Amino acid sequence: MKKWFVFILILLLSVSVVFAEETVDDLTLAQQSGVLKLGVSPDYIPFVFYENDVLTGMDVALMEEIGRRMGVKIQAIDIAFDGLIDALNIGQIDVIGGGLSVTEEREQIMDLTQFYYTGNSDFIALKSLPKPASNELSSYRDMRIGVEKGTIFDQWVKTNLVSPGYLSLRNVYTYSDLPSAMKALDQNVVDLVLMDNDVYSFKYEATGNYQIFYRNPETERYAFGLRKYSTLTPVINKHLLDMFNDGTAQKIADSFFTKNYNEINPGISRPGQLRTPTPVSPIIVVPTKSPAANCTNGMIYISDITIPDNQKIDAGQHFLKTWRIRNAGTCTWTPSYSLTFVNGNQMSGSTINVPTYVSPGETVDLSVDLIAPYADGTYQGFWQMRNAQGAFFGQTIWVKIRVGNNANPTAAPQPWRPTAEPPQPWYPTTVPEGLDILSFYPDFYEGEEGTCVSVHWGTKGADRVDINVDGQIQYSDGPANGSTLICGPIQQSGIHNVQLYAYNGSEYAWSDFTFVTNDFIVY
Repeated sequence: MKKWFVFILILLLSVSVVFAEETVDDLTLAQQSGVLKLGVSPDYIPFVFYENDVLTGMDVALMEEIGRRMGVKIQAIDIAFDGLIDALNIGQIDVIGGGLSVTEEREQIMDLTQFYYTGNSDFIALKSLPKPASNELSSYRDMRIGVEKGTIFDQWVKTNLVSPGYLSLRNVYTYSDLPSAMKALDQNVVDLVLMDNDVYSFKYEATGNYQIFYRNPETERYAFGLRKYSTLTPVINKHLLDMFNDGTAQKIADSFFTKNYNEINPGISRPGQLRTPTPVSPIIVVPTKSPAANCTNGMIYISDITIPDNQKIDAGQHFLKTWRIRNAGTCTWTPSYSLTFVNGNQMSGSTINVPTYVSPGETVDLSVDLIAPYADGTYQGFWQMRNAQGAFFGQTIWVKIRVGNNANPTAAPQPWRPTAEPPQPWYPTTVPEGLDILSFYPDFYEGEEGTCVSVHWGTKGADRVDINVDGQIQYSDGPANGSTLICGPIQQSGIHNVQLYAYNGSEYAWSDFTFVTNDFIVY
């Protein structure tokens, strides 16, 4: 009988490390500082998530035990999903955690520890969807499949269904996190969602609303990621093996996989990756490099200049939240860089652009005009930096206020709001020569019923573009670089998949984002 959570004991494994000229002595740095920095994108229960404003989860607990055995403290840092690898490369973090799947591509660009979790995945459908007569991949030709963007599930669908021609790329709907994909399934926007089997068993099976439509034979494995040739790698491997052998790892796993997560804080979710219940996105595989220069984006939070956490604000009051942040990367920030709302309570805030050029190492104060909600309670909104190409990076920052006399400073942020979806790289089955999508994003990612939204795009080598909402064409032809107002299906409440197709003759490139339309605004 398969266990809920499977830890792998490799009793005969001899842990070794390849020492090379590029060896990175992260171990000495961690021992000298007494701190090991764990970078996570906290929207992937039970591996990593927010609970009472504190980062927690199985991966955090595993690393905390490893830190105890090493004699160092673990500092968990909330990093934009798209910027995790860059944060690792510039030394902002020492380890990537949070459901990082083991792939050949990742093994080439970073050290991966031995895997600590293994599981299978399933295609999940509503109970009402009749199963096909055959489970052959060809029977999925007309299915609309939802996946969390950037995860191994996303990659599997494109490699095994799209590339062989079993499924049109137009029928692949990507979402920033698993809850958004499951909402789309509930609303019949997609027919199937591909997810981890254990996550389905613990989070969704008991509702009775779903069925396992098809069991994917592929196995997924999770590991921690470190800089290439890091001296921390063999040490963490040793402690993981010790924890497997003495039962500590299994106890930690059991404590998280048997817990009820129905009331978990929304936290932030990032363009998703291997995800789960109220997940976080899987780890990105492509650093957020600036195409204009050989540089890396990074951001570190310095301090709150105005409105410290839990400050009381009158209902409906306008207020200005200001953060001080530092450019921790090697790219100079330009006025095309922006601070953007990603999750939680937006409080009527809008994206703001960096007001001036900010060189590496310099600090800048960024301010957002906000309006306090009208109902009593504790409210929290999460914001992230975004580069000129639309990729998020750096630490996640937030504003947290109390409204009314009954506000509880320890209460979970409320109400729950769907996760904003940032632009992501397009996924062609083959890369057309000279054709590329440089950017594709809206003015905002969430609005009220009846909302229209302006979308913007930039392409290279395209002679025309099409924009679809939930598979329906809303814009065709036009310039290779431009913007337009999208209405139509996006005005209806629900989670919408907005797709851009850039054509050059018969060849095309593709990108998308998720837009959430609420039937009412909750305060």
